[in-house]
Amino acid sequence: MIVNWLKALIILLGITYSMSTFSSTLVLFSPVSGVVELNGEPVEGANIVHNYKWKDEVFSEEKMTDPSGEFSFPVKTQQSFFWSMFPHNPAIGQELTINYQGKSYTAWRFKKGNYELNSENDGLPLKMRCELSETEKAHDISQLSDYFGLCRLE
Repeated sequence: MIVNWLKALIILLGITYSMSTFSSTLVLFSPVSGVVELNGEPVEGANIVHNYKWKDEVFSEEKMTDPSGEFSFPVKTQQSFFWSMFPHNPAIGQELTINYQGKSYTAWRFKKGNYELNSENDGLPLKMRCELSETEKAHDISQLSDYFGLCRLE
């Protein structure tokens, strides 16, 4: 009986070690930074809402723009053994919303289809300029990729 229990414990420890050793870091939202402006002037105190959805989970974080109108969010990742080992088509919904003076603006809406760093912008960092007087619209990143919002990638 003790031998069977020890075998089960060794197998469980081996599986746990394998999962931690072979798990991968999945990038769900690359680091993003930007400047919010209104009529070319920096906007201080705009509320930036950073949302992303992966599997059936929604993650959210908020920050305020500084006196220069700047904001930034660090890379958002998850560790996973299962999702890194099995072929699938990821679908990570990303959104940045700017709330300022009672209005809400879609700054960035994108569907990320992989777990690579900076893949949202063809390998370049996500750096944005967001002019609140602009119209929200679709923007091409490449022939195969686009995003919706009022921000422009720099």
